Amino acid sequence: MQITAQVKLLPTKEQTALINATMKEYIRAVNVAVAEYVAADENLKYSSKNIPADLPSALKGQIAQDTKSIFQKYTKNVKSNAKKKPEKQRTVKVPTLKKPVAIWNNQNFKVQGNEISFPVWLN
Repeated sequence: MQITAQVKLLPTKEQTALINATMKEYIRAVNVAVAEYVAADENLKYSSKNIPADLPSALKGQIAQDTKSIFQKYTKNVKSNAKKKPEKQRTVKVPTLKKPVAIWNNQNFKVQGNEISFPVWLN
């Protein structure tokens, strides 16, 4: 069973800057990892230790999962495009993430009273 809860964050300016920096680094790391998957001839195996990003390991693990998912979607589109007649084929672009996002799961955040805490990278 999966439960999703929406929360409204009211961060300070310093906290906002940390969250924005984390989200931008997350997007950058995912896009770099997807590009490496596409460029590699063999299947790559990513885990939190292989992700070159200044992020907590929990977010690096999520990057590895997202990268694998995006690459699988891309290869599925390439294969289905190759099955079409040549005149109906189209160029399949490598997906890139653009909107700032970071995903914290139940293993790396906690709620205490009126506070929610999750890891971010300082310096």
